[in-house]
Amino acid sequence: MIKNGDFIEQMIDRGHIVGAVKDNINAASLNLTLGKEFKSFDYSMMGNISLKHPEKVKYNTYFGSYNLRPAGFVLASSLEYFCMPDNIAATLTMRSSAGRLGLDHYECGLFEPLFKGQGTFELTNNHDVFKIDGSKNETYIELNEGDIVIQAIFHEVNPVSEKYGYNFKGKYNGQRGTTVSLGI
Repeated sequence: MIKNGDFIEQMIDRGHIVGAVKDNINAASLNLTLGKEFKSFDYSMMGNISLKHPEKVKYNTYFGSYNLRPAGFVLASSLEYFCMPDNIAATLTMRSSAGRLGLDHYECGLFEPLFKGQGTFELTNNHDVFKIDGSKNETYIELNEGDIVIQAIFHEVNPVSEKYGYNFKGKYNGQRGTTVSLGI
């Protein structure tokens, strides 16, 4: 069952969501704000990407804001810190207002029960690299700390045991800031 705004407010009041602004609560979701750190690939320092060896991937780190180029990709984090209970999960989706401007979020966001940490978002600019006439497209999307582009939708699940909880199995548990891939 998807949880409503009253439930989300209780999660904030009980310390399960730290740093959230109650004005960002909707009927059935919570708008999340971008944190200060952005990470993009350093293409000058890498070749092919191996899913089994992500430590070889090099990143550039930016603070406060980032201009996302057409067809570009950047990692960003939430300002909010989550301490998920054992019976609540959250899915992360792009806010339609941001999507209508060409920003997209790879739908790989899920906060498992017992997850603790800030969210990391995989964002891309869906504007084409070239215009119809073949000239270069300069339609960058400006991302700033505090922007609201992602929403969390909370779901009730059967309580999970410790051995299946994210606090035991999750490699991103406790993440702070924008966290790069730790591999598959």
